[in-house]
Amino acid sequence: MLIAARRRIRAAIGIEHDPVLAWQAERNKGTLRGARANIDIRKQDAARADFDEGTIFWMYNPFGERTMSAVLDRLRLSLRTNPRDILIVYAHPRLSRQVDQQPWLQRVGERRFPTAGENGHAIYWSSKPIRAVS
Repeated sequence: MLIAARRRIRAAIGIEHDPVLAWQAERNKGTLRGARANIDIRKQDAARADFDEGTIFWMYNPFGERTMSAVLDRLRLSLRTNPRDILIVYAHPRLSRQVDQQPWLQRVGERRFPTAGENGHAIYWSSKPIRAVS
């Protein structure tokens, strides 16, 4: 989120359910220099979050299968109410098969970061907007 905030984007929004990690994110936000975007840290459950504004979703193996399923469902529903292209970047993708099984997503890339060890791996998925059925 902090790296994204250095780009020319409208906002970088972080969602964190754990109060300690949310506090650390707020603290890190306060020390960031060179931010070009607004940073908003939302202390909430990602399975209940509003994703309607997002276009790029970055995850670092954030949760288990049940929560991942709920987040993917919310993203899909978000595309129905607010059609747009999205990109999901999933680093250290332990649940990549679960994401691959989504018919509304297409795997578009993969990257390894050799200096980051076994966790230095990311997979990218994209989606075209899902149009609401009239």
